[in-house]
Amino acid sequence: MPEALGKLTYSTLKRRAGRTDKFLEKLREGEDFVFTDGTASKLDGVIVGTGTGTTYTKDDTETLKVIFDNNDKLTLKLKVGASTKAFGTLAKTAEFGGQSSSSSSAAVGGKVTEVLSEIGFCFYYALQENGHLDDYNLEVWSTVNNVATFKSLCSTYSGVPKMLKFQYKDVKDINARIGTMYSFLKDHGWDEVLRTQVSAFKRKYPSVNSSYYLARPSAIPDAFNPYSTYRLISGTVKDYAGLSRAIGEDKWNPADFWIFNDKGIRFMRQWNDKSKRLRSLRTENYSVSYMNLVNKQLINLYKQGLVYPVSLKRTSGTPNIKEINSGRDEISQIVEYDRVELSNTNLDVQIYFTVKTYEERSLISTKNLKAKMKTKAGGFRLELEEASGGSARHGSIGMGLQEFIIKDTSDQGINRLEDIRGDAKYNNIRNEFPTRGARHWLGTTDYISSRNIETLIPYLSELMSEVNSTGADIGAFTNKYSGSEQIGTKIGAAELAVSIAKIVNRYSRDIVMENLYNAAGSQGIAAGVSQSQLDRRRQLLGMSEDDVITIVNDTKALNAVFQAGFHLKIM
Repeated sequence: MPEALGKLTYSTLKRRAGRTDKFLEKLREGEDFVFTDGTASKLDGVIVGTGTGTTYTKDDTETLKVIFDNNDKLTLKLKVGASTKAFGTLAKTAEFGGQSSSSSSAAVGGKVTEVLSEIGFCFYYALQENGHLDDYNLEVWSTVNNVATFKSLCSTYSGVPKMLKFQYKDVKDINARIGTMYSFLKDHGWDEVLRTQVSAFKRKYPSVNSSYYLARPSAIPDAFNPYSTYRLISGTVKDYAGLSRAIGEDKWNPADFWIFNDKGIRFMRQWNDKSKRLRSLRTENYSVSYMNLVNKQLINLYKQGLVYPVSLKRTSGTPNIKEINSGRDEISQIVEYDRVELSNTNLDVQIYFTVKTYEERSLISTKNLKAKMKTKAGGFRLELEEASGGSARHGSIGMGLQEFIIKDTSDQGINRLEDIRGDAKYNNIRNEFPTRGARHWLGTTDYISSRNIETLIPYLSELMSEVNSTGADIGAFTNKYSGSEQIGTKIGAAELAVSIAKIVNRYSRDIVMENLYNAAGSQGIAAGVSQSQLDRRRQLLGMSEDDVITIVNDTKALNAVFQAGFHLKIM
């Protein structure tokens, strides 16, 4: 039985710097909170005030932050589904100043699941390959809470330390998360999941034995870390795409851990050595293209059984292990734009779309997703999630990459946006807008720091009317939100909405969304239309040649930054 957990109070949150930020982050990201009865659930809202009060959802965390920062005492309740709970029903877990306990039924989600499942797979596979999995008992985790105790546990099983010798270098994440591994495995069912997954992997790849190493990317030494190769030339990639910051390494390859042997290490070391030489060159295109060469070599290393990049998801039943970006994928996807919602009750925009997955020419699945723009705290990233509001996330992309992909795929919506800005009625605020034709056409970061934000409200109203056929009640928005950061955030969201919704050709809109989806899901960074996108639509949707001609005329030619890296996906 889990230990009794103490109550979390608002004063406890305020007692130490960073606790309110952590609380708001968990609310915003939809992570589980632990309650004093040992259960765990995400919060659907925080109610401030007596009586019915005012409910703030995950979309209102910036407003809540202002409230928390300026009030030492508050009356708070929690909205959990259709129920309302007292704030004191929350447990005072370690992240909020409580005592950590390996036996407590800790909340699992987000980063916790990511770290523990990946370390868990590495550990379980090492146990299996050295003949210890049948003798292993979960209770051994009861005293594990840092790198030292984790190494001590592994040392009790012959052969395991060798296979995990690089994983020990993952000090930061091990120290932060490993203390909840017992609960993660026992209370949340991951012991059975991992046993099933390592068994399935062994059946498919029987040659992956005790001579191999397993490690998360953060644990692989820089000298042969594949992501170090990418980081060495990421500046060149950034310049090539005209971005303000480098593209995240997971956009190249989303593998959660890598399996490799000594021969594989030698080849990966060569990638790093060559990328160091390339960094000194001024030929940007060659430097960028080097990642595509690495992709081809990675596929060859996989075929030789030397290196296995693996992406891990929770599975039920018998896991499927699929090759992704292998060049011979049996699976293909088509994205279709649905609609844009630009509400006057929140700070974001929601762009709905459908992902259709085909095996050969048969439709095997349909996913309804939405893209939501995050606030300043989230870096104005475009985050993809389930349209129904489920907890599953499908990647995200930064603002600079959004600008690049949309503008270099179809700028029809951007042209409409810039026509609105060019109206004579905005002459007095012309300096508030990005320069027409500029690569950075979203004005979000300037708007949030504007000293004349009120003058931009008519512009926001027009953008909202442009997208919403019923018009926009700007008063409903300004009654709820004020200040440059909130209003500026909404203007940026509205600009994004116009840039997509006002693309005239529906197939061009589809391809814009497909390129955004691919970038978010680490399936390659590219703008424009590719021949394969046209071919898939001809073959699977029966698109006519006239439609193809229209797309080509309305959409820019392919501008591929780099292809996504090969990996295996346990799904």
